[in-house]
Amino acid sequence: MMVRTLPLFGVQRLCAAVAACAVLATPRAAPSTLTVMTLNTRHGGAPPWSAAEQIAEIVAERPDVVFLQEAAYTQLKEYLDGVNRGLGTRAWHGDASRHCRAGTPERCTRLGDESVMILSRLPFEEVDRHLLWAPDTAWVARAVLRARIRAGDAVSMELFSAHLPSGEDGEAARRRWVTEFRSWAKRFGGPQIVAGDFNDGPGSAPIAMMTRDYVDAWAARGRGSAGTETEDDRTYAHRYDYVFSRGNVRVERAVVRRVTLSDHRPLVAVLALPAAR
Repeated sequence: MMVRTLPLFGVQRLCAAVAACAVLATPRAAPSTLTVMTLNTRHGGAPPWSAAEQIAEIVAERPDVVFLQEAAYTQLKEYLDGVNRGLGTRAWHGDASRHCRAGTPERCTRLGDESVMILSRLPFEEVDRHLLWAPDTAWVARAVLRARIRAGDAVSMELFSAHLPSGEDGEAARRRWVTEFRSWAKRFGGPQIVAGDFNDGPGSAPIAMMTRDYVDAWAARGRGSAGTETEDDRTYAHRYDYVFSRGNVRVERAVVRRVTLSDHRPLVAVLALPAAR
C-alpha cells in the first residue's frame, strides 16, 4: 500500500484552513478556580434596598455562581436578566426552590413565595428542589436548592443554597435542619459547596455540626471584617452567612464585601478546583 505525503506548503495550507495545528492539538483548559457569592436579599431587595442594587453588585463582582436567599421565586427572571444584561451575555441561568407554609413530610400543601436560588454562568447538569422539615415560627419546612455543575473539564460539583430556621429560640430547629441536611447530602458524591444564611454564629452547635463534614471558607482563609448581618441597619456585627465546602476543593480566600444592599452583606469565596483528569 502506498502512503502519500503532502508537501510542506500543503500541510501549511491545510492547517490554515481549519485553524493553527498547535491550537487543534491543545485541549481546552478547565477553570482553575470557582468564585462564589452568597447574599440574603432581604425579601428580594425590599425598601430601602433594591434588587437592582444587588444585581449591580453581582455584575461588579463577576462570580461564577451566586446563592440567594429570601427573594420571591417570581424574581428569578429579574435577577437573571439583570446579570446577563450587565455582563453582556446570555450564559447565566438558574433555579429557585420555595419554602413550605403547611403540610407534612409526606406532602407540602402550601408553598410560600419566598425561596432560595442558585444563579450560575456554568451549565446545570441536574437540579433538585428539596424540603427539610425543621419547623420554626415562619415555615414548617425550608427549601434547599441543589444543582450539579461541571466547571470546564473538572469533575462535577454539587451546589446547595440554604436558609436555616431563624430566631434566638430556633437553635433546636437549626440543629435538626443540619442533622437532616448532612444525612441527605451524603447521597451525592464529588465536591460540594453549601452556601447561605445559617442564622447562627461560628461558635454555635449547628455550625459546629456542619464543620464535622465541611470546611468553613471564612474560618479557613477569611480576611477583613467578618460581620454579614445587622440588627440596626448600621452595624454588621454577626457572622451568619457561610460558604462551606467538602471534597477535592481548596479555599483560596474569602471576603465580606463592605456594601449596603440588605440587612446582610455578600460573602465571596474563591475555591481552587481539582485538576481535570
